[in-house]
Amino acid sequence: MKIPGFEKTLAGTTASRIFELADILVKENYLDGVQFARISQDELFRSREVMLMGTSLNVLPVVKFDSRPIGKGSPGPVCKRLSELLWKDMTENKDQLTEVE
Repeated sequence: MKIPGFEKTLAGTTASRIFELADILVKENYLDGVQFARISQDELFRSREVMLMGTSLNVLPVVKFDSRPIGKGSPGPVCKRLSELLWKDMTENKDQLTEVE
């Protein structure tokens, strides 16, 4: 899995956390590895899955780009599992949560 670096965007807390959580997907054999790297347009169109990540988006599957389907044109298993992991982390990880009084 490639995550674009932060050369032209702000380093996001959600993207950084997803990068850490993706290691679980490597251990579960959903992914071969995870890295920050540039993604060419050709790679984008050849990808089985593409997703957007962010504070308000969490993990959002991209099923079509420039009128062309990505992968099978529907959300895939990596996106689904990563969404589950992020949600669990956001709601149950006491080390990451801020207590509100």
